[in-house]
Amino acid sequence: MIQTEIAERTDTLAASVAEQAGVIAQGAAEAAEKAPVDWGNILMISAVGFGLVVVMLILLVFVMKGFGAIFSMHREKAPAAKVHMSDEVVVAITTALKLYKSVLHDRESEMLTINRIARTYSPWNSKIYGLTSMPERKK
Repeated sequence: MIQTEIAERTDTLAASVAEQAGVIAQGAAEAAEKAPVDWGNILMISAVGFGLVVVMLILLVFVMKGFGAIFSMHREKAPAAKVHMSDEVVVAITTALKLYKSVLHDRESEMLTINRIARTYSPWNSKIYGLTSMPERKK
């Protein structure tokens, strides 16, 4: 009894779906016949869109150049006065800066050593971390 009821509902549902598909196809065919493609309108809309994008990009270039000009005006300073120093003063200043900078850094050996390791396994070259394990199937 339940099987016959399920079969009847399935048949009714299949017939309803087929009928709706036919109505949709018929409506699409009628719409295609009524409204031919207006290529002039399509090309005009495309050209307006393309032109709008180009104009906005050009406007953006001018805006960015304007910002650059505005911010560069603040950087203009009077040229520094030329000071004449003797060579001994220049050497003393340079030496003081060199000593100051050398105190800030640690002593490094500047020698690179590469040691070969006997084992070839490394997590860096292991393929198991890059693979997804297969799910277990329940039987």
